[in-house]
Amino acid sequence: EIIQPSQILESTVKITYKNRQGTGFYISDKLIFTAYHTFLDIEIDENEIKIFKDDIEISGSITIIGPDLDVCLIETKEINESSLKLCSTNITINESWETFGFPFQGEQKAVKFFGEISHDIQGEKYDFVLNSEGVDLNVDYSGLSGAPVISNGNVIGLILKQIDNNLGAISINKIE
Repeated sequence: EIIQPSQILESTVKITYKNRQGTGFYISDKLIFTAYHTFLDIEIDENEIKIFKDDIEISGSITIIGPDLDVCLIETKEINESSLKLCSTNITINESWETFGFPFQGEQKAVKFFGEISHDIQGEKYDFVLNSEGVDLNVDYSGLSGAPVISNGNVIGLILKQIDNNLGAISINKIE
């Protein structure tokens, strides 16, 4: 089942924790997948986790943490109709990819990014690198952390960090 752009948008949420911002996406009606480093803290204060879906605040709590891979799951009380299925597949260089996310502090609407898969990488939490015309090395896109990487209609990874004018992502393959 190919994922449509409207489905990506309906599944994507903005997440804030204290002064940090990230992106997450529903992988079931109550589970959000995101980057763990948004919450890096000595002790995570669950009251500070704020999730925004279409400007409506939803409460959630972290249920599973994979700090070695910089990913985590957040469970929400509210049910979301739309979710994205994860796909464990090999990463193909030069394939097209797209995402929607909340890269900048305070913005309300998700921003679309797209490009090609540049190369794979060893020795980091992220294991492949994305090119995108939309990424400027002089701008901080840290709020994109946790956004889904969609290629050929499947979620193949999760964005973890900005590398100059590229983005580092971790594959579902590596997470599994």
